[in-house]
Amino acid sequence: MEVHAHSHTHGKKNWKSYFWEFLMLFLAVFCGFLAENKREHIVEHKRTKLYAQQFYEELKLDTISLARSLKRTGSEYAYHDTLIAVLKTGLAGDKDWKNLYYASFNIDIYNTITFHNASFEQIKNSGSLRNFTNKPLVDPIQEYINKKDHVESFQTSLVNYYDTRLTPFVDANFDKELLYYNYAVPNRHRFDSLWDKSSQPTIFLSGNKNAATQLKNMAITIMDSYVSELGRQYSILLDKSNHLIEILKEEYHLE
Repeated sequence: MEVHAHSHTHGKKNWKSYFWEFLMLFLAVFCGFLAENKREHIVEHKRTKLYAQQFYEELKLDTISLARSLKRTGSEYAYHDTLIAVLKTGLAGDKDWKNLYYASFNIDIYNTITFHNASFEQIKNSGSLRNFTNKPLVDPIQEYINKKDHVESFQTSLVNYYDTRLTPFVDANFDKELLYYNYAVPNRHRFDSLWDKSSQPTIFLSGNKNAATQLKNMAITIMDSYVSELGRQYSILLDKSNHLIEILKEEYHLE
C-alpha cells in the first residue's frame, strides 16, 4: 500500500491576519506615545507654573523697591533744588557756607535698584519661555523686561555720572566730616558743633573760583536729566510690574 503525503495549507496566514497584527502593534506604540507625551506635558506644565511662581515672587519684591525708589526720587529732587537755590544766592559769609552744607547732605550718594533677574534668566536659558504661550501674558512679560533693561541702563548712566563727575568734585572740595551726619540722631546741632571745631570748614573755592557754578550745573543736570527722568521711568515700570503680577496671578492661580 502506498502512502501519499498531503500538504496542509490551513495554517497559512492571509493578509487580513497581518493587517490586524500590524494594526494592534501600531495602536500599542501610538498609545504609548500619547501617554508619554501626556506625561511630558504634565511635567512641563508643573515646571512652567514653578517658574511663574518664582518670577511672580521676584516681581513683588521689585515692585516694593520701585515704590520706595519712586518716593525717594521726589525727596532727592527737592534736595538738589534746595542746593541750587543756595548756590544761586552766593557764598559770602559763614552762614552761607553752613547753608550750603545743610543743603548738601549726602549729595554724592545715589540710590538705585538692584532688580531680581534670576527667575527670568532661568526661564529664558532653560527654553521654558516657549511655554508661556498666552499672548495676553507674553506681551506684558516682554514689555516689562524691555522697560526694566532700559531702567537698568539709565541707572548705570547715573552711577557713571556720579563716579566720574560729582563724587571726585565733592572729594576735592568738601570736608566730609561736615557733609555727613548720623540720621538716627535728629538733633542737627551736632553739625554746628563740628563746624565750630573745624579750622577750615571748606576749601570749596580754593584755586577754582568757578567751583560754585560747576556744582550748581552738576546739581541741575542730576536733578533734571537723571533724578526727574528716573522717577518717570520708575513710575512706568511700576505700572507694568503691577499689571504683570495680576496676569500671572490669574493665569497660574498664584497667591
